[in-house]
Amino acid sequence: MNEERSKPEGQRSGHIQEPGSGGPAAGLAGLPADYPQFLAEIKARIAAARTRAVLAVNSELIRLYWEIGHEILEREQRAGWGARVINRLSADLRREFPGMTGLSLRNLRYMRAFARAWPVTLLDKLDDSAGRLWYAGQAVENGWSRNVLQAQIATDLRGRQGNALTSFDQAVPAEDRRRGDGRDRGILH
Repeated sequence: MNEERSKPEGQRSGHIQEPGSGGPAAGLAGLPADYPQFLAEIKARIAAARTRAVLAVNSELIRLYWEIGHEILEREQRAGWGARVINRLSADLRREFPGMTGLSLRNLRYMRAFARAWPVTLLDKLDDSAGRLWYAGQAVENGWSRNVLQAQIATDLRGRQGNALTSFDQAVPAEDRRRGDGRDRGILH
């Protein structure tokens, strides 16, 4: 009888069985001392990349859903689309993309409601997520209306502020920056 075959499964050529694990594990004999650290770093990078990929997919799906809802709203207003068209759109999309979820009549109505609730210039006018985040933060911090936001994007406020040297943020308290020139509180006459 072959000596190799007489050994238990977990102890045959190159397999080391960890106690209590019930399965083979790669042995560390003959590997560099820093291998476990290297493995941990690679595993962390893979996990981080997978997370970024999922977030990117989710971001694109949200953008897609908003765009579909926006198009439906626009066509309802411009061409008088009604419920029959949305019913048909849902059926046609589900037939064309049978493995894709999220194209039901109910979801198309949610997309329309999403676009109606968030007529977001940020999705229409900006392609990069860093720019969207910057303008969103500025809009919240400064209380901009949609029209002001559109004007700031059109005039490239982000680019202009990036080039301007100013000590405004350090010299003027945040509450005064948000409120404007201070006339409402008697600061300027």
